[in-house]
Amino acid sequence: MKILTIRGRNLASLEGEFVLDFTREPLFSAGIYAITGPTGSGKSTILDALCLALFGRSPRQVAARESGVELPDGENGSVAPGDPRTILRKGSAEGYAAAAFIGLDGQPWESEWTVRRARNRPSGNLQDYTLRLTNLTTRLPFAGTKTETLREIERVIGLNYEQFTRSVLLAQGDFTAFLKAARDDKASLLEKITGTEIYSRISVSVFMKSREAEAALKEIRDRLSGIVLPGEGETEALKAGEATHAEAVSALERQREEIRRGLEWHRQREQLIMASGEARARLATAEAALQEAADRETHFRLVEKIQPTRPLVESLREKRETLALKREAEKDTANRVSEAGKAMEELSATIREAEDAVKETTAATAAARPLLLRAREMDTLLVEQHKKVSEAETGKQTAFDEHQLLLGHLAAREKNLEELRREKGETQDWLREKEPRRGIAENATLIVSRLEYAQQCGKEATELTGWIEEAVKKNLLLESRKGQLREEVAAKEKESQELTALSDQIGEQMAAIPVETLTEAETQHTAEMVRTSAMRACWEKHTDLAARKSVLGEEITGHRAALENEEGELEARRSESEEVKVRREQTGRMLSQARLAAAENVEKLRGQLLPGEACPVCGSTHHPWAQGDPRVHAMLEELEKEEARLASSWQENVEAQARLFQSGHHHREAIARGTAEMEKLMATLEKTTREWEGFHPGEKWQAEPEETWAALLEMETEEHRRAAEEARATLARYRELAVKAGQIRQSMDQNRLSRDHSGEALTACLSGIMLLTAEKQQREALREQNLTKQREALASAGVYFTQSGWEEKWAVSPETFTAKLITFSASWQSKNKRLNEIAGEERVLETEIKNLKERITETAGKLAQAEEREKGARERVAAAEQERQKLFGGREASVVEEELARAGETCQHRLRELRETLGTMQAGIAEMEGSLRLRREDLAKQEEDLETLRLRLSGWLQQFAAAGNIPLGEEELNHLLEYTPEWITMEREALGELRDTLLSGRSTLEEREKQLETHLQSGRETPEKPALEALLTETEAALDLQNGELTEIRFRLRTYEENLKKAGAFRELEEERSGTAGKWKKLNELLGSADGRKFRQIAQEYTLEVLLTYANLHLRELTGRYRLEVISGTLSLQVIDRDMGDEIRSVHSLSGGESFLVSLALALGLASLSSNRMTIESLFIDEGFGSLDPQTLGMAMDALERLRNQGRKVGVISHVREMTERIGTQVRVTRQANGRSSVEVTLV
Repeated sequence: MKILTIRGRNLASLEGEFVLDFTREPLFSAGIYAITGPTGSGKSTILDALCLALFGRSPRQVAARESGVELPDGENGSVAPGDPRTILRKGSAEGYAAAAFIGLDGQPWESEWTVRRARNRPSGNLQDYTLRLTNLTTRLPFAGTKTETLREIERVIGLNYEQFTRSVLLAQGDFTAFLKAARDDKASLLEKITGTEIYSRISVSVFMKSREAEAALKEIRDRLSGIVLPGEGETEALKAGEATHAEAVSALERQREEIRRGLEWHRQREQLIMASGEARARLATAEAALQEAADRETHFRLVEKIQPTRPLVESLREKRETLALKREAEKDTANRVSEAGKAMEELSATIREAEDAVKETTAATAAARPLLLRAREMDTLLVEQHKKVSEAETGKQTAFDEHQLLLGHLAAREKNLEELRREKGETQDWLREKEPRRGIAENATLIVSRLEYAQQCGKEATELTGWIEEAVKKNLLLESRKGQLREEVAAKEKESQELTALSDQIGEQMAAIPVETLTEAETQHTAEMVRTSAMRACWEKHTDLAARKSVLGEEITGHRAALENEEGELEARRSESEEVKVRREQTGRMLSQARLAAAENVEKLRGQLLPGEACPVCGSTHHPWAQGDPRVHAMLEELEKEEARLASSWQENVEAQARLFQSGHHHREAIARGTAEMEKLMATLEKTTREWEGFHPGEKWQAEPEETWAALLEMETEEHRRAAEEARATLARYRELAVKAGQIRQSMDQNRLSRDHSGEALTACLSGIMLLTAEKQQREALREQNLTKQREALASAGVYFTQSGWEEKWAVSPETFTAKLITFSASWQSKNKRLNEIAGEERVLETEIKNLKERITETAGKLAQAEEREKGARERVAAAEQERQKLFGGREASVVEEELARAGETCQHRLRELRETLGTMQAGIAEMEGSLRLRREDLAKQEEDLETLRLRLSGWLQQFAAAGNIPLGEEELNHLLEYTPEWITMEREALGELRDTLLSGRSTLEEREKQLETHLQSGRETPEKPALEALLTETEAALDLQNGELTEIRFRLRTYEENLKKAGAFRELEEERSGTAGKWKKLNELLGSADGRKFRQIAQEYTLEVLLTYANLHLRELTGRYRLEVISGTLSLQVIDRDMGDEIRSVHSLSGGESFLVSLALALGLASLSSNRMTIESLFIDEGFGSLDPQTLGMAMDALERLRNQGRKVGVISHVREMTERIGTQVRVTRQANGRSSVEVTLV
């Protein structure tokens, strides 16, 4: 890599542009050049510009980074001390740093770093910087983000930022410190110089990984020791108990299911009984509802019969409404004809008045024509006069505006001159007042830099003081913690002894319990309890079946006897029904004849017969019953009573037959069901007997009465249950002791872990106290160094202060003091600059005021002339307007003429409209008179149609009454017709629903009674509900007991199985973690350490060997006398002096010049090591020359000449006069006023 140019603008003290072009003379031919200038002039800023241009950061800004500190920036912003943008010069709005170079690819490139302030104002806030990379051959910029551009720059250069600073900016000063450093500090210094901090982090990481692996292995072993595993034979015993309990649970579940089926039969029977009752209630409700709706149905039938009259009634109503409307229209037409006649007479009078108005307007128009002609002439004259007045006004206003404008300019200039002179006096007074502080104003930048350095030193000393105070507090806490940890270790030892004693006590209690004997006894008693419980259930079922068999036989016998009795009664009812049927038919024929004789129309015809006239029916002239026959009515009444009695008797007989038939059917079904149930019952009883015999009751039961067997079985079951519970309680106590023993073991393990942790913490606490004490001593020494530097910096700044006490003010608030100092310097410079500007502005204003006064005199004369011209024009206009006012009051002639014409036309138009209206009115009257005649004719015809419809409706009502219906009038008919067709439909459906509900209720009742009977037959052998409920409670209790014991056994088995799996998995994990921990332990023994020292030492020994390989090559080129070697097993160096027969010398015996050569060789070696795949042709040295004596300086110059002879261009940054006198090509950084510096390339 080769640097071609370094450019920049407004960077720190370098104001404006500066360029170092290594492609032009004299820098092109110079192998060594010096960058010279006084301290603080900006020499190192050139190197900052190079680093900023390439990487966007520089060593000085990186070193200044400090968290939590912000510096004020711009108007209201802030910026961190380590921000590279702070290099922008104060008072500058923008700046840049650029560097051109030859890259790895042989192409010329230029990288440019640019920064600016907001709105390009010096007071604006700093904006984000930009970075641009351009290929100087193609002139094409690299397109990408800042991060991508930085990566591309590193690729083109072949170095990153750290490698660049080690390769191009030689660090021989760091190597000088390394040669003189103590043994423990050498690794840290070499690590910092070479950038190999990664090895310390690896060492710490290996140490932590090893500790974590050991802790993980210990954790898995502790967890494995806490797992409880089954004893020998314990698993087989539990499995046997599980099988026994499972068999008992299965038998009890079957018994419970059978009991639940019986309870379900009782629940369904209750539901069916309830459903039958509900169906019977609904049937009674439907019959009552249908009986109550009898009047409603009669009314509905009447409404249906009169529906044929609806069209006739509607036509009659419409005809009446139409007739009323036509009568009204006829009356209205007659009124309008009368009113139209009166209006026509009034219109004729209005027409005569309009004709007179037309004559008057014609005469007025003829008289006004001469006056209109004169008015037009006067209007033309007035237009010309007004135009002249307007021109005169414009001229006057122009002259006035110009005069006023000049007066305003004059007043403004005079005011500006007055303010300028006042400002001049104030500025001169301020400068005279501040004259004693001129030195501060002109050297503000230097003073600020000294004060900032002093502030930084003081701040570091304050921070160190705070750290030391915190260290004292931490030391006290650590001492207190040390005492606490020692007490904790003692307490854990005591707790461990107590836990051991308790564990032994529980072990003795567990050994006293016979676990295997109790487990076997519990299993046997549980099996016997299940067996006796099943025997009792079987015997109770056998007893219930025998009782049911006896009851069922009695029911079948009863049904057969009842069936024989009801069949005889049914036959008698059938014979009686035939007799009633014959008598009812005879009575019906006689009743029909009697009703015919007493009919209403027959009575009416008899009432119309006259003596001597022939009867229209029989032709007889003799009418003995013309006034009615009372015997006929008496006979009719008797026959109706007889017919009703016979109908009731027949209905009662039919219903009785139906009941008897239904009852007989019920008895037959009951007999059939009973017979079938008896067969099933016998089979079930036989099966239950076989089950009972399968239990082998033996002679013990034969000696006892059968009535006591159930109670004896219950007592025996209870004895086995109590024995099993006692065994389980003892086993539960054993399990509780086992759990407690496991808990104690876990507590002992936790106690051991806690004791170990406390011991480790105590060791760490003691180590921390030692480390803290050593570091405290180091920081106290560093604090004293910073305080000394601060005093020196304040003394160098105090030269420019003439008043005492400034140091106290600065100490109160350094930032405020510095800001005021900078503000004062800026004010001093701006006041001087402003004083020079005021002198020029004063001369310009005096000249402008003189010219303005001359122009004001000219404009005043022009304004007077314009006012005279305006006055004459206005007088002439006034005379003409007075004469014109006498004609038509000043109105325009065209307007007057138009008004006269409009008035005449209006009168003519009105006359024409009136005449047209008269003609239209005459035609309308004739038309209305014709319409009135037609309306009267139509009215007569409508009245005839209305009468016809009225007669038709009257005839229909008479026929309706004659047909035997209720006589109706027209009003009653209209009331009945108010019921709509929709109402009729709804009423018909509602009455139909009542009848359907009745039929549905009868069907539902029959169906429910049949279902109830079927259900009762299906459950003949089902025990009573209370007995089933009691048996279910007892069975579920026994089942819960068996399930609990079975669950407990299965839980123990599952726990053992899970523990076995866990133990296996933990053993595999233990093996895996043991291998991992062993590997990390070996690696930790080789490389790991808590502070990273072990691997750092190894890596730095290797790094130093490689570095010395490169350094010796460069040392041979600088001087063939010396060679460097590493003292075996350390990081210390020794020198082989070839001129002294390969004498071994300590680096501490080297002179100043020899140390410089060795350090320079090491720095060049580091540069070669950092850039081993490329050649660095440009080097910079920014340290080390100020402390060399003349002889050593001569040796250093000889070494630099040798570097030049190697083809490298070396830039030496120094302010040492002897050094710069020996280098012909110089880059001079010259300090100027106000903290500015300039850059100049010269050849001495």
